[in-house]
Formats: sequence, structure tokens, C-alpha cells
Amino acid sequence: KVLQQAMTLIFASLDEFQTYLNATRADTKSKLEVETEGWIFNNSALKIKSLDDKENLEMVSIFNHIQDSGGGTFDNVVLSDILDSISPDDEEKIKSGKIIYIVFEITDGGSSDPDSAKEAVDKLVEKKVITRAFQIGRVSVGEQHTFDAVWNRGRDKSRGERVGVNISALIPAITKALKEYLGDVSI
Repeated sequence: KVLQQAMTLIFASLDEFQTYLNATRADTKSKLEVETEGWIFNNSALKIKSLDDKENLEMVSIFNHIQDSGGGTFDNVVLSDILDSISPDDEEKIKSGKIIYIVFEITDGGSSDPDSAKEAVDKLVEKKVITRAFQIGRVSVGEQHTFDAVWNRGRDKSRGERVGVNISALIPAITKALKEYLGDVSI
């Protein structure tokens, strides 16, 4: 339920921001665009919204996929697919600051393949992709350990945050992260 609420809020907020950008474009002369992509993962990975999909998400469809959880946390598949989707042109635009590529992962577990997940995160970071993860819910010590191994251990700065059972802290944590990375972006 919390994941449904978070996805709804995030996508609706970003969609609203894009609407604002479009409405003020004549005055601001801004070329700023917001594009979103959504994935869900458990025992498999499924893209539920593509970057080129300009239509609003059908939240009911997302909720059906979330309800049908397989129990695994194969985030490595999604992270690798995202990595593979970054074109050389996009990579140059990221490095030159023309685009900002942000990957947020919300998970209630560790990672089913932590070595592959960590490798994918490392490669995303190398490409200057902003990567952050938020672990929600009641998780075991082992899942916490695995989460930290993928997102925090051996890194120059922590990229993973454990929100825990206080799910109401998820949106403020995401908002704080967005402000950190987008605070200097001018419209």
C-alpha cells in the first residue's frame, strides 16, 4: 500500500511539475523537461512506464503488478536494464550537465543478487547517474546487511537509506534527496 502511495505521489508530482513547465515556457524560455520511467521488480522485472510514454500512468495497472509480488528482490535486473538503456549521446549529456538522470529504488528487501546489483550501481555512478535507494518496511538483519552492501559499503557517500517501518518518512526522504540533486536547477 505504501509503495502504491509513493509511486502515485512521485509520478503525479513530476507530471504536475511538467505541466507547470509547459504552462510557463513562453515566459521562462526554459527547455527543461521531465521524463519518468517506472519499473517494478520481485522475482522478475517489468517496466510499467517508458520514458517516451507521455501519458499518465494507469495506476490501477501498477497496483495489480505490485499486489502480485513474487517475493524476490531482483533489482539487479532493473538496474542493469537501466544502465543498458543509457545511450552514448545521453551519457555525454549527463557528463556535460545537459541532462540529469536519477534512479530511485524503493525496496522492502535486500537484493537477490547483491554482487550484480552493486556492480550495476557502480557502473551507473561511473556514468554520473544519481542513484539512491530507500529500504522500507520490517526487514531482517540479513536484508539490512545486503542493502548496505549494495548501496552504502565501500562508497564515497551513502546511497541507501533505511526508512524502516515508519513509512510516513519515505516521502520526506525522497523529497530531501530530490532537493539535494535538483536544488540548483533553474527553470
